[in-house]
Amino acid sequence: MTIYVWSGDFIERDMCKNYKVFDSGLVQLPLIGGININDKTVAQAANVIQVELFKFIKEPIVHVQVQQPNSQKVGVLGDVKNPGVLYLEGTKTLLQALAERGLNRRKKGSGAYAAQKVHLQRKDGSVTIIDLEDLLTNGTNNVLLKNGDTVFVSDGAYVYINGKVNRAGAVPFREGMTVTDAIAEATGYAAGANLRAVYIVRGEERILIDVKDIFQGKAPDVALKNGDRLFVEESIW
Repeated sequence: MTIYVWSGDFIERDMCKNYKVFDSGLVQLPLIGGININDKTVAQAANVIQVELFKFIKEPIVHVQVQQPNSQKVGVLGDVKNPGVLYLEGTKTLLQALAERGLNRRKKGSGAYAAQKVHLQRKDGSVTIIDLEDLLTNGTNNVLLKNGDTVFVSDGAYVYINGKVNRAGAVPFREGMTVTDAIAEATGYAAGANLRAVYIVRGEERILIDVKDIFQGKAPDVALKNGDRLFVEESIW
């Protein structure tokens, strides 16, 4: 970020330079020290800096120029018309991001909308699953997006993975998804996992899978179905 400062007709050359904006939104400036411009537009950031400079400079004028607006970005994937990276400048809500990327609404044979879900994964790995209809109708969980977020719109189909994995819970299902795909979606198996005792629970059926043999190329990977529950046992050794 480059900042230009004038005092009346005179430019404050000591302040006119490039400054690093940290991920938290903090920028260190002469005279005023640390100032947070997180979730501010360029114009709002300039105004905040100008207000602080009034304490030190007579009638300051501040201009802010951002060289790398793509440093703050969000991934928007799944059932959207234009999946990819969305760059943040100032505040942006989940609904705004979906509108910009063109949300695809899915319908069932009856004509009613399918039960689509939005998976919001934060930079720290935490995931919130949001009902799309509730979001659109009531604005429920229409949160502000942050740098590093990933938004995934699914068609409402899931598999569920539990046991000795790094991130248990619902995983968006896609055609062709396999057991190892689901484990990868759960960010891998955890310490103490017994890869020779991984189970698919499908209705009343319980299917034993030897994932170690799959990893070693001794057995083919196993395709999953929507609604499958995958459980990774703990090793007894």
